[in-house]
Amino acid sequence: MKKKVKEISTKKVKNNPKKNRKKTKKIMGRAEFLFNVISLLILIGIGIYFGGRSLYYYSLHTKASSKEAGTLVEKVLEMNEPTQKENGFHQLEDGYLFVGQVENNYVLFSNRLFRILRINENHSMKLVTEDNQTILTLGDVDTYEGSNLEIWLNKEEQIEQSGVFYRSLTDAYNNLVETKYCEGTLENNQVTCAGKKKKAYVTLLSVDDYLEAHGNNSFLNNGKYTWLLGKQEDAFLYLSEDGKIGKSSLDEGYGVRAVITLDARMRYVSGDGTKENPYRVQENNPTKVGSYVQLGNDVYRGYREDDNLLYLALDQYAMQDNQELVTHYNVLTTQFDPRTNTNIAYYLNNTYLFQLPYRDYLQDFQVYTGEISRETGMTYLNQYTNFETVKIGLLSIADIKTNPLLTDYYLSNTTSSVGDSAYIYDAAGLLREGDVIEPKHFIPTVAILKSAIQSGDGTKENPYKVEG
Repeated sequence: MKKKVKEISTKKVKNNPKKNRKKTKKIMGRAEFLFNVISLLILIGIGIYFGGRSLYYYSLHTKASSKEAGTLVEKVLEMNEPTQKENGFHQLEDGYLFVGQVENNYVLFSNRLFRILRINENHSMKLVTEDNQTILTLGDVDTYEGSNLEIWLNKEEQIEQSGVFYRSLTDAYNNLVETKYCEGTLENNQVTCAGKKKKAYVTLLSVDDYLEAHGNNSFLNNGKYTWLLGKQEDAFLYLSEDGKIGKSSLDEGYGVRAVITLDARMRYVSGDGTKENPYRVQENNPTKVGSYVQLGNDVYRGYREDDNLLYLALDQYAMQDNQELVTHYNVLTTQFDPRTNTNIAYYLNNTYLFQLPYRDYLQDFQVYTGEISRETGMTYLNQYTNFETVKIGLLSIADIKTNPLLTDYYLSNTTSSVGDSAYIYDAAGLLREGDVIEPKHFIPTVAILKSAIQSGDGTKENPYKVEG
């Protein structure tokens, strides 16, 4: 049977363009389209920026919570929740800041207590010493640069006796990063900084840091006279005992609180940030400055060290038979002179020395006695122009003071080659002058061989000992 085949017509169908054309609706114009694209890109950019910032700050708190294995900054962030309250841990655009009355920002570093000022965006941490480290005049200058303060804090290769504080720290070159600072001008409670900020490993407490932390209503008000890095009406600034900012006068001496910035890689060891249990960091080859040393029944603290010797200051007033000793400096002159039997130096190296059962461990060392006066430009460097070699001495103006509770005691420097006044250290943060015939407390200083240390770890609970 034949299949039927459907025939397909080959007849052309006339196409009607009007009839077949579909109508299209115009959605938007070119200008509107570009506006929408640009708006979308802006919204995406804003989302990425603020989302990124949120993730960044969130990661600071969550990326690590390990204790001994982590860094100090990670531990501090773990222990502190940001707040907007007047007192607490404030989050900034570029890091974090401790503000107001806080009690959990203590760090023990180089055997000294510091307070955390801020955490920078790169995780480095800015600290300030809790107490004055010494008392100095500004010197024969009216700016921070070139002053006693800058030279004492920072090591300058061309100045042999510079950087007293810097050299006292544990491996400062590797543990610190440079701190940015400016010598700001204070006006109407606002600080302006002209020009580019400078950098140094150690600086002073600055007026802008002080005000940002809420000034005299903050942890930075320690009740002592202290220099501030800043000026007002061409006068250098300081803090009074009540934490108020004042303008200094020529030759005035105030306490020095040092500011450092710890490297972000500093490893956390222990502590919760309280004064009783401060944060501690891992220190390789730790400094012995600030460490405790027991000689006989006496406890000393290191105030300076070199390759061979550790220089020590008694951690209390000199005593005998449980009584605090006082003596005059001299009868007439202000010289520290072990050859004159009316002099404190003679008394220390004869009467006082021979009552010490550990005197055989004491080494000869130099006590610096150079004049610091207006005639010498008030520079502390002049103290190194003269010295006496003794077994027992006194602290000089430039020496680090390790016990902030001791006050009203004689220093070794002379105020003048003539006259009847000697320098007196006042723990309130003032450098004073007293009559040489006035009986006062004294803080004996000695030196021992570092190799003579037989036991201990230098802590208050387990001091170094020269005998096992």
